Amino acid sequence: MIDYIKIKGGNSIKNECDINVADLKKKCEELGLKKNGEKYPIYRFLNMKISIFNKDTVQIEGSIHKLYNKLLGKNQGSNYDDFTRIRAIWVVRYLGDQLGMDLFKFRLANLEIGMNINMDAEKFLDHIICHRKKDVARDERYPNGGRMIEFGWSNHYLKLYDKGRQCNLDYPLMRVEIKSITYRHSKSIYGVAFVEDLFEEQPMAEMIRYLSTKVNGLMLIADHWENVTPKNQMHFMRKNSNPIEWERRRKWKSFYAEWEKCQAVIKGLQLDEYKDELLQKMMKNWNTLTSKQHVNKGTESEKGNFSTLDKVKSSSPIHLILNWVEKKLNFIIGLLRNNETLKKQHQAVLKRNNQTQSHVSQSSLLPIDGSKYWKWMTIKGKKLADWVGSRKK
Repeated sequence: MIDYIKIKGGNSIKNECDINVADLKKKCEELGLKKNGEKYPIYRFLNMKISIFNKDTVQIEGSIHKLYNKLLGKNQGSNYDDFTRIRAIWVVRYLGDQLGMDLFKFRLANLEIGMNINMDAEKFLDHIICHRKKDVARDERYPNGGRMIEFGWSNHYLKLYDKGRQCNLDYPLMRVEIKSITYRHSKSIYGVAFVEDLFEEQPMAEMIRYLSTKVNGLMLIADHWENVTPKNQMHFMRKNSNPIEWERRRKWKSFYAEWEKCQAVIKGLQLDEYKDELLQKMMKNWNTLTSKQHVNKGTESEKGNFSTLDKVKSSSPIHLILNWVEKKLNFIIGLLRNNETLKKQHQAVLKRNNQTQSHVSQSSLLPIDGSKYWKWMTIKGKKLADWVGSRKK
């Protein structure tokens, strides 16, 4: 699910965000100055880092997953539990309310998607050969025996690590992360430009698709390959299970042909079972976390701490839908009220009624025009508005 974000808002971003810098500074803890062409002040609000540029532009970065847990006082503010789409919306709305800004209108600069999978990370990480033409960029060991492997590109990276050992948990847990480090990458891959785009169905589908594609690009061979490989393929497997061999082949024109051939043999011998297990669990977990029907009720202590989150109720699924309907209604009514053509029609109706000295109908006294269409819109709009109001209580 969405974890780390870096977002920007202000007049220079052209996203119509009203930012009161003076008020923002009072709410945050000042950390110092950052050298970035010029010196910009850095602030902190909870676990989020805030930079202020040019007096009217704000950049906010940090893990919204960790922020959620920090607010509720659970898991030491870590991110090894499940984080649903509903919770992500809650915490973004809460953070915006506390800072006095509409963060949904902010533009994305960086985006990290991460998932925690219940499986033995060690057996997976220890059998990674490479990622197509990419060698391992970082391979780190934790003091308690855990491991982290990272593959890097110019605008994003893929990271897999033993979350269970990193957080000293008593159960196996592996975390898979992919981070876009440029605005263009997240825009081109997920189709998102602003925070409000993140929670739509299509971007969510693109996130898991892209994450699965990256994981599927790993060369992974199970440790028992020598026991199941036929003698006539033993030399082939020994050669292709060597990372140095794939590093040597990267300049070959036939690299991808060799890659596909090797992957076909691995699949035929069912030696990609670890990767298949991870992909299946990723998809199942993602569908659960992003489902509109899925709202984690949490523990009793978590429920009690919800009093610290202002307006949490207004961010529940039904209220989000009702708020959207209400906004659309107001938008349509605003268009009708400001429509010059309808105003002219209204004036024509009044003029005709005055000339004939006939009784002015009740419909012609409506705000814009006396047509049956406007009367129908008014009646239906009022009924729908009443229903929305009753459901939001």
